[in-house]
Amino acid sequence: MRTSLDHHATQVIAFDWDGTVVNSVPFKLAQNQAIAREFGNELTHDEVRREWNEASGFANLMYRLTGSHDMDAIMEVVDRDYNNPLYAKRAFDFAKPALQQLRADGYRLAVVTNATREILEMDARMLNFDLPRDFDFTQCADEGEFRKPHARTFEQLCQHFGITAAELLYVGDEMKDYEATVNGGNQFVGVTTGMTTAEEFTAQNTLHIRTIAELPEYLKRRKVYGTI
Repeated sequence: MRTSLDHHATQVIAFDWDGTVVNSVPFKLAQNQAIAREFGNELTHDEVRREWNEASGFANLMYRLTGSHDMDAIMEVVDRDYNNPLYAKRAFDFAKPALQQLRADGYRLAVVTNATREILEMDARMLNFDLPRDFDFTQCADEGEFRKPHARTFEQLCQHFGITAAELLYVGDEMKDYEATVNGGNQFVGVTTGMTTAEEFTAQNTLHIRTIAELPEYLKRRKVYGTI
């Protein structure tokens, strides 16, 4: 798939967190599968993944998984299993080297996530990320007026760095990430380490790579050839 040779120069690369920088999706799916089972729904991981991708917000996801509107009962199960080590996030072994290489290549780095600030900072401590050292900017769901997939999600980031929308590349694992970027005039590259498969990205004609480990080389190829 071609990109234009006069493509806007990328000044800032922003990342989704879950499924992109940290390995959380298999464990999140297992936890949601267990929640569904508590309410009598036996779902496969792929069925849970599709429900996740189609849901609009946490409450809607829980209803789709459980068939129940009783959020008190649902949250009892969620809270009970919150710290279960079976569902704990893991570090991608390639993430930190990839971030270091991108910084060495002159890019400024950011995180824009639909996780809360509390969860992002807890994940960072657990997985040995130093957010102020590893990223120049972080934005969470409980900060700012807009969140993905809203087209204005990245306005705050662009103002912080003093860049145009087209100078931002966002890297994420969901079509919701793509929707936010394309509607906001930003660049997007998908990764297949999270909620969306390569086949699903291809079906939507969306640029994608396997992991963020491939991103430095992809950007170098794009500069030279204008292709992926």
